[in-house]
Amino acid sequence: EIRKQMKLSDGDALELENVGMELLLRKCPTHLNGKEEMASYLSVLYSVIHCGIAICSEAHILVSAGIYLPEGTPVTEELAELVADGQELISAENCPVYPVSNTRQPVCAFFPILREDREPLALLLCSRTGQHLSEMELGCAKLVAAVIANKIK
Repeated sequence: EIRKQMKLSDGDALELENVGMELLLRKCPTHLNGKEEMASYLSVLYSVIHCGIAICSEAHILVSAGIYLPEGTPVTEELAELVADGQELISAENCPVYPVSNTRQPVCAFFPILREDREPLALLLCSRTGQHLSEMELGCAKLVAAVIANKIK
């Protein structure tokens, strides 16, 4: 009955929010669909490369592992431009891009997650000071980004 009243199809995800004494029910934003699956891919990747990892949209952080980047945190303008461009980037130390305004760990690698007819996302690697990622670790991250692009609709 609720789906009918809200004009939702069977496949639409719903989210429930508690606001004071009220419960708000609304259609889950499309960028949140598959968030749990994305988090599971990130935890596997983190177990291999041990650096901060996150997935973001042009607007905010969706999910992270190994770094404190809370869901919904707005991304920096520089990062938003990279996500919009959709180009892979291995960052130079002399020109750091930060994922959010209040972090000290710059993005060391950026892999676009391009999905048909969906907003662009990106997989970010944020290494700790002095940590250098090997070609194998970067390759693993690139592979995870490709899997997410193909598996999560």
